[in-house]
Amino acid sequence: MNRKIRETNARPLGLYLVSCLLYLSLSGCGFHLRGTGAAASLPASLSTIRVVMAGPAANEPLAVAVREALTQAGAQVVEANAVATLALLGERVESRVASVSTATAKATAYLLQYSAGFRLDGPHAVPAQTIRLQRDYSFDPTQVLAKEQQEQELLRDMRRDAAQQIVRRLARAVRQ
Repeated sequence: MNRKIRETNARPLGLYLVSCLLYLSLSGCGFHLRGTGAAASLPASLSTIRVVMAGPAANEPLAVAVREALTQAGAQVVEANAVATLALLGERVESRVASVSTATAKATAYLLQYSAGFRLDGPHAVPAQTIRLQRDYSFDPTQVLAKEQQEQELLRDMRRDAAQQIVRRLARAVRQ
């Protein structure tokens, strides 16, 4: 009976040791999780930046996401007297059917495509560029409201990802 108790206590200890060794090897090689975007810091030449939207709505969700990403990257977003101006050239969202059920001939999966354009005006001008993202998701025809909610969540995540990519591209372009 004592032997069985020792064997069951040895398994968690062995698992603990293996996980500790894995952690030490990963941290020793320089591996780090990407995080929320704080790793992409902007150079001092973009310490103050102005964000303008090409369309009439200044508080569009993309502009809000980009302002937050710039603030996290260490820039101060201002309305006037900025070193550079980031012009958001708009966004486009398309939803396409990715697959159809053979039994009911109804859509079972969708592909959500997102694109956002931007350019940087100022001393370190960056020509117009476009960020393109796409996500696919399953769809249950009996839960239409869940589809709409899932699509909105994916769109929100894609905007955040696009904003982070814009900040990383600006940081890279200005450093070059």
